[in-house]
Formats: sequence, structure tokens, C-alpha cells
Amino acid sequence: MKDNIEDICKKGVDSVLSELDQQYNRYRLAEGQLLRSHQSMITKIPEIEKTIQMVEALASNQSKKAIYSEMDVDFLISEGIFVKGRAKEPLEHISLWLGANTVVQLTFK
Repeated sequence: MKDNIEDICKKGVDSVLSELDQQYNRYRLAEGQLLRSHQSMITKIPEIEKTIQMVEALASNQSKKAIYSEMDVDFLISEGIFVKGRAKEPLEHISLWLGANTVVQLTFK
């Protein structure tokens, strides 16, 4: 530890302050990225809750062997752009979009 302090003292005050300032700026950048990521996740909570409710409703219909001929569905094409569709057959599976071009297909069992 004594060697490290002596090495730091040899560098000079301006050099040490410059290094500390660079480290501080890196930590501030990392903090900003984490805060933006956290805020992004917070804004996704309502959408996730709606998705869970829909999956639970579909699963309860499936478990009750509910017979339905058609169901109107809004498909998300792009951010804020939806297209209306109609499901004509009983569902055997559901596909959930996770983002980053990733889709998971699940059955109700």
C-alpha cells in the first residue's frame, strides 16, 4: 500500500486529478445508462400486465374448453401501428414477442 501512495505522489496533483475526473465521468455515464434502462423497464410494466391478463384469459377459455367461432384481435405491426385480425379456430398455442427479433411459442398445457 505504501508503494502505491508513493507512486501516486510521484505522478503529480494534476495527473491524479485528471485520472480521477476521467473515472468520475465514466461512472456518471454508466449511471445515466442504468437510469435510462430502468426507466424504459418501468414504462413497459403496464404492457406486460395487459399481456399477462390476456394470456390468463386465453388459458382459462382453453381450460374450460370454451367453444368460440371467432375472436377479434389487434396485432402490433410496429410502434403504435396495429392491424385488426380475426382468429377463426380455437387456439392451441400462443406466440409472445420478447423483442430483439425473438418470439416464444407456448402451449396452454
